[in-house]
Amino acid sequence: MERLAGSLRGALRSAGVPDAGALAEVTRVWPAAVGDAIARAAWPRRITSDGTLLVAAASATWAFELGLLADEILAKLAAA
Repeated sequence: MERLAGSLRGALRSAGVPDAGALAEVTRVWPAAVGDAIARAAWPRRITSDGTLLVAAASATWAFELGLLADEILAKLAAA
């Protein structure tokens, strides 16, 4: 079964579809990485084919704040 999953992931990646497992992992560590306040107001939405993480925010104010904190958040996600 694992070989099929690996083959499927490889085929999807070569077609430009990001790995759903990566988004699942980001979603799993999101609350611990960003803290409770941000986790309540923003959540990982998807990962684009170029690896960009798109995040949904509860408001424009939160979206702006996340933009300011992007480097810090990415570092925490990478560490997690």
